[in-house]
Amino acid sequence: MTDIKIVSGLNYGDEGKGLVANYVSTPNSLTVMASNSCQRGHTVVENGIRKVFRHFGSATLKGAATYFSKEFMANPAMFRKEYEELEAMGIINPKVYCREGVFLITPMDMMGNVEAERQRGKNSWSSTGCGVWAAMQRGKVCSIGVGHPLSYSNGGLIKDYYIQTLYGQFNRLSDMAREFYYGPRLIDHFHEDLQFLLDHITIIHNDKEEEELLRSFPLIVFENSQGLLLDDRYSRDILHNTPAYVGCRAPADVIVQNFSPKEVDIEALYVTRTYFTRHGKGEIGFDGECDKAEINPNMIDKTNVPNPHQGTLRYGKIGESDAKWLDIRASWDIQDLVLRKHNVKTGIVVTHTNEYENDILINQIKKSPHKLYVSDNEYSFKEGE
Repeated sequence: MTDIKIVSGLNYGDEGKGLVANYVSTPNSLTVMASNSCQRGHTVVENGIRKVFRHFGSATLKGAATYFSKEFMANPAMFRKEYEELEAMGIINPKVYCREGVFLITPMDMMGNVEAERQRGKNSWSSTGCGVWAAMQRGKVCSIGVGHPLSYSNGGLIKDYYIQTLYGQFNRLSDMAREFYYGPRLIDHFHEDLQFLLDHITIIHNDKEEEELLRSFPLIVFENSQGLLLDDRYSRDILHNTPAYVGCRAPADVIVQNFSPKEVDIEALYVTRTYFTRHGKGEIGFDGECDKAEINPNMIDKTNVPNPHQGTLRYGKIGESDAKWLDIRASWDIQDLVLRKHNVKTGIVVTHTNEYENDILINQIKKSPHKLYVSDNEYSFKEGE
């Protein structure tokens, strides 16, 4: 029997998924990145060390391994930076597996994303600046993936694609973008980062190798990114949603392909703060927006600092209607597994209870079919009373 945990955010991200994923993991577990990419920023505190993870699973400080399954998108430049940061912290040779063909994001995509947002000005869609959306659009014309022989030679094509596309959309390039794209070492840097990625991962070539990998671990933790209210299935705010799957859908595909219902014990853990947070633009479904001081004027978020791509973190109150919808979203989301004959236990983890008390939310979860967990710090959570 393989234990499986699926960690997802119930709202707009920043709920505390890193905390939960790390806490349920062990040194012998495998963290699966079933979707999304480097725009995730999951904060973990382990043995007094605080780290924000993007490519690596949040249990990396414990010694857990990471697997990029086929729907994940890897950014070699950001992978290399994070890997070297971990080495400097004393985390040597963190184990990373990667499915062959995983889509690659390049610095050219990142600049294309940033440049487009800058050119749109007040009409920007808001972005993490990690190039995910731009890369997905570019991939329709020029796609590269882990293990693909064209990954090296297509670097120049991607560069040309963005120069042509940005000129076509905006009739100009900013000085910063022009200097970047025409820089003499751009493609060399891309090649070096790509080779670094390939040298520091173990490629999983096919379905059989993936099944062998997953079955070699007693505990698998699917660590999702962002939150359900940024998924097109749960929000009509299309321009400001994520193009990735953020709930059970991608994990369900991996689980169903590799395990029968009788071989796994699955618990889906959905995470929410006692209040809403949201980056960037978008109004739909955020009726309770308020000033930070109305939540708690003294709280300090060390991870979500103001930045030029997303602005300042926004806040909102979770009222009675919102609390009921949190319950409903969790019940809807597990249908990706239930409809395929897999039994799933569900829990809702309410974090940041030390910053803002929300009895309406807690009482709603107590009445729901979901198990209640609570957390008042960055280290752990417990079953609610």
